[in-house]
Formats: sequence, structure tokens, C-alpha cells
Amino acid sequence: MLLQPALGGSARTTVLVTCSPDKADADETLHALRFGERCRLVESTAVSATASMADILAALDSSVAASEAEVARLVGAGGKAAAEKDAAAMASGTGMASGVKQAGTGVGVYSAKEDVAGAYVAEVERLAVLKRRRRDIVGGGGGEGH
Repeated sequence: MLLQPALGGSARTTVLVTCSPDKADADETLHALRFGERCRLVESTAVSATASMADILAALDSSVAASEAEVARLVGAGGKAAAEKDAAAMASGTGMASGVKQAGTGVGVYSAKEDVAGAYVAEVERLAVLKRRRRDIVGGGGGEGH
């Protein structure tokens, strides 16, 4: 009963039954062999559920377009400028330029500007990964300007 979900469906399953020639283990061996026989009778149809290359590329193109739109939105919200300002401040060793310090604690607190900057950086990295994935699938320059 415990193995029932693993023995059917669209997966290929291998069951290995071990037996012992010792008379003391005869009952266990008989039960194991009967179990193996019942497993042999289970029919499964291993099916590979894969999408067509056209579907994969369409989904990837849709993700690239959505990511480009999000990058444009974040640029409009000041994310690129804040991220560049923070990168320059970090390079000079002064810390986060857009950061706000909580009074008396010295603990950094994120501002809305940092959230936009962080979201911008994350989305630009996501866009680069999506474009690289598409280029890897299509090969060469990636075609269609993506």
C-alpha cells in the first residue's frame, strides 16, 4: 500500500527483490517473491511530457518582454539612478548612498529608494539570464534582436 503511488502512473519503476537461500528466512523470501510477482503485473506507461521548441521559445520571449517592461518601469521609478549611486558609493567605500540609518542604533534600514534600486538590479540580472537562455537554445546571436 505504501508503494502504490510509486508503481503506477507515468513513471518507469524498477523493483529489486532480494531473497535468502537460508531455511530460516523461507517465509520472508516467499513474501518477497510474491510481492515481486504482484509488482511485475503493474502496468505503467512512461510518458515524457515535454513542450515543443516553439512553445518554449514563445514562453521565453514572453518572459523577456515582461522583464524588459519591468526594467523600463523601474528605470522610470528611479531604480537605475539609485542603483548606480549605490554602486559608486560602495566602490568608494562609503556604503549605501540611499541608505537611511536608524537613530542611535547604527543599523541600516531600507528605504523605498533602495527597494527600487534592488528590484532594478535583480530584474536586470533576470533579464540577462533569460536572454542568455534564449541565446543558448537558438544558438549564435539569438535572432530577432533578443
